[in-house]
Amino acid sequence: MTVSEEMPFLLGLRESQLAEPPYSIGSSIAVAFASLAALALFQLLLSLVTGPVISFACSISIIFLSAFYFDPLLIGNSMMLARSDCLMEGGISVFAGACIASSLAGASILAGGLLFSWMDITDKERFK
Repeated sequence: MTVSEEMPFLLGLRESQLAEPPYSIGSSIAVAFASLAALALFQLLLSLVTGPVISFACSISIIFLSAFYFDPLLIGNSMMLARSDCLMEGGISVFAGACIASSLAGASILAGGLLFSWMDITDKERFK
């Protein structure tokens, strides 16, 4: 999937930051959805440990920090098309975003599965 050459200017990117056209964004959109799923799984894991309010606050802080800091480890950057390497020179690569998202999702599934197997959901005490 490619977009027109005017799209980066609509996103507010300067010409000095742009990658070379054509802008192929299909893989970046797929990584954005994978990163969103990984963040949801991480929030679910945190809600098992800390409760829903604190896990929601952690997810919001990760997204908030991603808006202001350009770091590939902040998963919110993988969800922004304007920070991907298909539009921005030196942006976050699709491969790095996919690796971070799959690592976070896998770790969240494993740790959440272990925690859930130890939990007694019918009792007030959370863990056996």
